[in-house]
Amino acid sequence: MKKSILILACIALVVAGAVLVWTASATCSTCSKEADWTESANNFLEGKPINEVAPEFGPKAVRKTESQFSKSASTEASTASADTSGSAAAADAAKLELKSIEASPSPVPAGSSTTINANFMQNGNESASENFLLTASATVKNSLGADVGKFNLRRSTGSEYSGSWKANVAPGLYNVTLAASSLQVSENFDNALQIEVVSASAGNETNSTAAEVPIAEKLG
Repeated sequence: MKKSILILACIALVVAGAVLVWTASATCSTCSKEADWTESANNFLEGKPINEVAPEFGPKAVRKTESQFSKSASTEASTASADTSGSAAAADAAKLELKSIEASPSPVPAGSSTTINANFMQNGNESASENFLLTASATVKNSLGADVGKFNLRRSTGSEYSGSWKANVAPGLYNVTLAASSLQVSENFDNALQIEVVSASAGNETNSTAAEVPIAEKLG
């Protein structure tokens, strides 16, 4: 009797288990299609991503980043090189020269003014120089190289620029340095002119002698 009861109980348990398995299979229709969990567990333990396409990080991502930076740097370098070449070509194309310069009167008596006239020429063509406007200035230095005067030169006629300097200095020799620039080019002309400053009395004597010559001629 007891054996029969045990057998029936076992049969009941088997039937109940079968029912539960069937119910679970019916509820999860995709469970039978899932892959082996052993592979997923191993991948997890080994640090492998579950996604088919692994995210890019580490050396691979660095290589791609460096490649992009290299391309960007290469492009910038090419642009800078082109700009430098263009600037160099423009500098070579434009050249400013000082054709002539003079002071009047010269020598100049101390305390008096003298006018500096300078003619500039661009690219060896004096007529073309009349078509552009220069910004020019002159600096006067003594024998020790110290600045004793500075003034601007303004266009007077064509390519000629003029400016006046009042020689409120001691008698001696003074050097004039010019600086000129346009939109295309700029240039300095060191020691372009030397001006002699004489004493005021010497200057007056020179003027008196010059004035007496015509009178002497008339008396003669």
